[in-house]
Amino acid sequence: MSYQPPPIHTGAQLIAHSLKSLDVRIIFGIVGIPVIEVAEACLALGIKFVSFRNEQAASYAASAYGYLTGRPGVCLVVGGPGVLHAMAGVSRLPSFPAIYDWRWRAN
Repeated sequence: MSYQPPPIHTGAQLIAHSLKSLDVRIIFGIVGIPVIEVAEACLALGIKFVSFRNEQAASYAASAYGYLTGRPGVCLVVGGPGVLHAMAGVSRLPSFPAIYDWRWRAN
């Protein structure tokens, strides 16, 4: 059974539908202004979101999820310092599947 997405109207919906088509079931991260739309679009499609207090913990969780399940571990953080903090969990990235997504929106 293939996934048939409904009409896509925003970039956030495009990301969410792409993740859904990859059979992603859970996302780890911190929701901030630049990425709230992505998190909401994922939730609307039934993808669970696990929120953390810092990007480093979310990054480690996504990496551990990928390692333990063999499925892509998805980490969603804001751009700038959020990306730098999330790099801690990327150190073992070649060992197991992970997807990192961050957005930067200038004010």
